[in-house]
Amino acid sequence: MKMIFICHSFESKNLDNLIESFSEQSNKKWKLYLITDENLNLQNNNDDNINHVKLGAVSKLSKIIECARKYENQEDVVVSVFSGLSYLCNERTVSLILKEYQNNEELDTLWTANTLQLNGTNLSRSYPDLKNLSPYQFPWVSSNLMTWRATILKKVSDANYKDIENLYLPILYVSKKKRYIDDTCFLYTSDNFLLDMKHEEENKKLVNFVRARGFVDE
Repeated sequence: MKMIFICHSFESKNLDNLIESFSEQSNKKWKLYLITDENLNLQNNNDDNINHVKLGAVSKLSKIIECARKYENQEDVVVSVFSGLSYLCNERTVSLILKEYQNNEELDTLWTANTLQLNGTNLSRSYPDLKNLSPYQFPWVSSNLMTWRATILKKVSDANYKDIENLYLPILYVSKKKRYIDDTCFLYTSDNFLLDMKHEEENKKLVNFVRARGFVDE
């Protein structure tokens, strides 16, 4: 198996930390897409696993979905999407995640513990093991580092992403087997936190709209 990471919304000043967090991975079965129209200085990076993808005329979410759908027919691929303002903080991240998927063929979504750079708090948590509990009803707190088996995206139509930048709720909705692991793999940086707080009200309105609308079959 291998992992596909799709990173967006990062600044050039964070690029070194982001790339270093991948170069330090003990398991090299990964590929990284950097989605931005910024000119990135990748000249000193010789890793063929790192790809710069420009947005062009499409939205950020559309480009993310486009990259992810390249792999939706590949059973041996796990996908993760996150803001490049943050980065991996465990050199065993890829190994830990792939091991979980390899040991459980029914597992289709998995997320890890994270740590808030400001105070070390873990903002992630497990999903209640309750039948018929929709993720659109559950007051989700955090899902970083969130991953899913690439093939699950075939169950999610693009209508779920029309004008709406919320990636995970539709995926969690169609997921049959979810798992949270308590290994800290993701550093939620101060820059990322402050940006989210700046847009807190806007984000709340978006989430409330998505929850009210629910899953779109087509």
